[in-house]
Amino acid sequence: MKKNLKKVLSGLLKVSFIILITSSYSGCNKQPQIQRLEIYYLHFMTSTMLPVDSCFKIFHYNHQDTLIVNSKVLKNLNSIIGNLEPAQNNFHHDFRIACLLIMENGDSNQLCLNTMGGIRYNKTNMKDSEELFYFFNNLLYNDSLSKHFWNKPK
Repeated sequence: MKKNLKKVLSGLLKVSFIILITSSYSGCNKQPQIQRLEIYYLHFMTSTMLPVDSCFKIFHYNHQDTLIVNSKVLKNLNSIIGNLEPAQNNFHHDFRIACLLIMENGDSNQLCLNTMGGIRYNKTNMKDSEELFYFFNNLLYNDSLSKHFWNKPK
């Protein structure tokens, strides 16, 4: 009887372990998706007394805002953000775009962009991304001067 009990417990332990491993693996692999995007921005040529070195300083200026809920646009942005890499150095920022990304799990993330280069994602400086600049250029700015700065990525 002890042998049978040991076999049953051993089998249950193996099955539990396999379930734990597969559920952990699939959970780690999937990042929460963006459900809603709130954008606050200044025109890139707007002059300010001091550099806007924080996402939320943009709110103190006369800003425009946009709410994006289109799933195709959000899926594209999620893919671009997934490819961002942390920058090794600390550099000067003068942000013009501040975004609040509301995720499907209820969390919120911050994304700030300087029109001349400079990205901060959740308070971490990131390497520049031509794709991300182009994405926001097409979404927010439609004048020819803006298009000159943020061209389509190569």
